[in-house]
Amino acid sequence: MNNGNIRLIKEIHDEARLTGRPVISFEFFPPKTPAGEETFFNTTLPALFAAKPDFCSVTYGAGGGTREATLGIVERIQRDFSLTTMMHLTCVNATREELRSVIDEARCRGVRNLLALRGDPPGGSGEFVPAQGGFEYSRQLVEFIRELDGFDIGTAGFPEGHIACKAGKQTDWGYLA
Repeated sequence: MNNGNIRLIKEIHDEARLTGRPVISFEFFPPKTPAGEETFFNTTLPALFAAKPDFCSVTYGAGGGTREATLGIVERIQRDFSLTTMMHLTCVNATREELRSVIDEARCRGVRNLLALRGDPPGGSGEFVPAQGGFEYSRQLVEFIRELDGFDIGTAGFPEGHIACKAGKQTDWGYLA
């Protein structure tokens, strides 16, 4: 895959800051059906290009439920549309080795930008329980990705502090930073 047009997200933000323009991005969920995927690539995505997006991101379903779809969609957006794309990656239901495998596959597919998230518990409610041999916090995932080198890593946080961080929002902001 030719990554010539695929940039690091930080480069996009740096350039926009210098020119004083906003950065425009879209977040996509992998389509659930082949017909939805066809509509996404043939109609939706081309129509959104009118907004001149700088990049987009593609979510990673709970527990990696859309892992293959996410990888394929990110690869295709970058290849067919030359649009820089950030792949979401979560800690949910994944061991270090499973995450390493996904990250290695992402690298092989030309992914350069990862959004490292803890992720929500399966089903979206209840207490988060890390997988045996996995990560409890997104900051651990960030450190792991850094060890593997070669990616621009994004994170996300809660302005009010994460509900699970009993030490308070100041501590949570420190983790985010």
